[in-house]
Amino acid sequence: MTTANISHTSFPDTKADEKTAFVFVLALALLPVVAVVAPRFLAYGPALMGLGLYLQQGLCHKRWSVPHPLALFSVIGIVVMAGSSALWSIDAAEGLQRTGKLCLVLIPAVLGLSTLTHLHRLSVERWLWLIPTGVAVCYALVYIELLWDMPLHRLLNGVEATERVNNAALNRPAVTATLCLFPALAILRQRHHIAEMGALALLAFLVFTLSQSQSAVLAFAGGLLLFFYAPVGRDWFWQALFLMTALLLLWSPLLAVNMLGLADTLENSALGNFFSHSYAAERLEIWSFIAQHILNHPWLGYGIEATRNIENFHAGQIYYRSTTVLHPHNFALQIWIEFGLPGAVGACLLLRLLLGKIKKAGAIMTMRLELSTLYATMAVAAVGYGLWQGWWLGLITLLFYICALCRPARL
Repeated sequence: MTTANISHTSFPDTKADEKTAFVFVLALALLPVVAVVAPRFLAYGPALMGLGLYLQQGLCHKRWSVPHPLALFSVIGIVVMAGSSALWSIDAAEGLQRTGKLCLVLIPAVLGLSTLTHLHRLSVERWLWLIPTGVAVCYALVYIELLWDMPLHRLLNGVEATERVNNAALNRPAVTATLCLFPALAILRQRHHIAEMGALALLAFLVFTLSQSQSAVLAFAGGLLLFFYAPVGRDWFWQALFLMTALLLLWSPLLAVNMLGLADTLENSALGNFFSHSYAAERLEIWSFIAQHILNHPWLGYGIEATRNIENFHAGQIYYRSTTVLHPHNFALQIWIEFGLPGAVGACLLLRLLLGKIKKAGAIMTMRLELSTLYATMAVAAVGYGLWQGWWLGLITLLFYICALCRPARL
């Protein structure tokens, strides 16, 4: 995942600078842990941290940061697209309200990302080990919760011991830990802590044996493949990766429209047992009827958060027993149904810029770290959550912050 370049400018070596760096890194490390008991805190936690750092550096030290160009360009593009879509949205008022909420999350995130260049560099490097520690604690808490019938969740939510609890409530912290895993592995690898890397990966695997989060498993598998084996030193790899991803995004409605027929095939295949115990059949049906809706109006879409306001999708109700849906559970289809062809083309342009920034990092480990984090995040977004969910935007902000702090060339 591309990040702001961390400057090596030497600011005065003061205790205040060192303390600020320590507190910020510690707060980042604690966010995955907090996500176990309060995942919704991610909706505003990272943004508030970024805004607080920006104001602290500006007011206390007169270090007012210039917004990171790519981050600023991306946020402006998203906000303009979202706000403009209110002109043709099914519910213009909700579209404008959602646009305002996006500003409250994304603008502080950009300011925080831009201010990371002012953090005391040596202190950041000294305390980066807190990140893998936070990821390990998050995984451990999730595993304990799953193994012992969610005692912490019951205590905090007042659930009686005799009541059944759906452990899907732990999917979001499992996803959070998994997406933060790759920066954590890079930090450990830079310090030559190979045994700790193996222990962290094993802990993730133990969680997956009990968790319902197939999206976390998908992100883990795909991310590890890129982290260890991506041929990032080859120019052809970057071209092929962009073309493959862009084509999938642009063609997603055509690919998804007939996916419902794939459900029967998968149920009768060797993957049938896994398939029947997942949400895959529901997802395939949702993608199918949303794709059909997209193809009926592909040029501009239906406005931001359109699926919340469409009351009669032509759903077969075979696996998914409703004709309404909050979001498509697929970021490509969500971009298409909300913003149409301009949104899909804009997403491809943003992807091109992100991959270009990652490639310019130069160091193999840094490129693999950012690439694995980016594509693991896209993997989750392709099967799971809505793009504009507050906690999801906060998690993406957290990932940008962590990757930015890991960006020195020697990592």
